[in-house]
Amino acid sequence: MTPPTETGGAASAEAMADRLALLSEAVASYGGTFLYVGVPTQMTVFADEYPSYLYSGAELRAEAAAAFSAALAERDIAFLDMAQVFDENGGAKTYYMSTDHHYTLKGAFLVYQTLCERLTSMGYVIPTLTENDLLFSAVEAPFLGSRSRALYYLPRLHDDFYTFALKEPIAFTRADNGQPVPASVIRLPEPLSGGVGYGAYMGGDIAETVIATNRPELPSILLFGDSFTNAVETFLYTSFDETRSLDLRHYTGMALTEYVRLYRPDIVVCLRDDANYLTETGNGDVR
Repeated sequence: MTPPTETGGAASAEAMADRLALLSEAVASYGGTFLYVGVPTQMTVFADEYPSYLYSGAELRAEAAAAFSAALAERDIAFLDMAQVFDENGGAKTYYMSTDHHYTLKGAFLVYQTLCERLTSMGYVIPTLTENDLLFSAVEAPFLGSRSRALYYLPRLHDDFYTFALKEPIAFTRADNGQPVPASVIRLPEPLSGGVGYGAYMGGDIAETVIATNRPELPSILLFGDSFTNAVETFLYTSFDETRSLDLRHYTGMALTEYVRLYRPDIVVCLRDDANYLTETGNGDVR
């Protein structure tokens, strides 16, 4: 299957940036801030390990990413490139799984921290977790990564699945698709002997999740994107009064611009991987 960005080019980057500019204008109309966060996909991170007879698509993704970044800059849309941040903090391979196409929980934590740092530099006052606020622990269960699953778990590769606990918990309520659910951000399966997958973070890809912490002095945020958002969401709510998340592959309640005008989040963030920067369906449908 050809990665989506490989079918696009400068024209596609311009078209996607135009769509995002309209969303940014909708957010700005009530005084909000829009920010785009880009992350590398696993294919990009490990491209140098592909044997010569396998195609990684890294060069075309890099070209699309450069065109997309330039198009966002031309429209004054804030862009946070996590590929550069990972490189500056030990290299992206440190933060990505071998058996799954996502980053690890530590990788998601770095995305969360960097996002909060950027928002702070933009004038927002938000508390930001450090590693001293958390207790990370590996789950004693097989990790069922998406890449290994596609190969019937034949590769002899291993990743640990990590969870965490806050040293000082923050009370919150949670609703999924408009219905109250238990206040948790990591949902481990029972029994654990059957293994655990990336979907344990936030319970997987959910159309709409709303977490409220009843701290009106803090700003509100809306995060939308594909499953790379899930692990980030496990930390994100701790820094905001209300945290909304949408997966537009599943959410059908209203158009995104209608949604932001209705709920008026102070901050709107799109988080997508570099294989999907130019994809105009799902979380690229930002009308």
